[in-house]
Amino acid sequence: AEAGAQRAEAAAARQARKRRAAEEAEVAARVRARLEDHLRGEVSAAQQAAAKEAMRHRVRADIERRHGSSLRSRNLPRLLAELGLPVVGHASLPRAAALDATRRMMRAAKVKFHPDKVVAADLAAQVHAEEISKILNSWDMTKL
Repeated sequence: AEAGAQRAEAAAARQARKRRAAEEAEVAARVRARLEDHLRGEVSAAQQAAAKEAMRHRVRADIERRHGSSLRSRNLPRLLAELGLPVVGHASLPRAAALDATRRMMRAAKVKFHPDKVVAADLAAQVHAEEISKILNSWDMTKL
């Protein structure tokens, strides 16, 4: 009777070891899968960054072609109008009201072209938004 109990105990211990081994194998497989996903994501992010850098020169040239005169003359209301955010009545408003209107449109432009707001767009639109955002952020609003 005692031998039978020992055999049953040994069988239960073997089953428990098998269960633990299966659970450990499952956990190891999940860890491997997550690591592979992570590495694929890193490669994808690196490829996207390289593609953005390759595109940046072309986008900068396009911005210079489209908005170069506004940028060189530092004409913010004209630049905002070219970007699709015109400062309405800028020329006819008193100076303080014109500055307020320009500041409002500048804020709207910064939101519109913020790199975090354009993430769903294609890569060219993302790079364009990043470059426009750099231009807008470099503008000194105290010297208007």
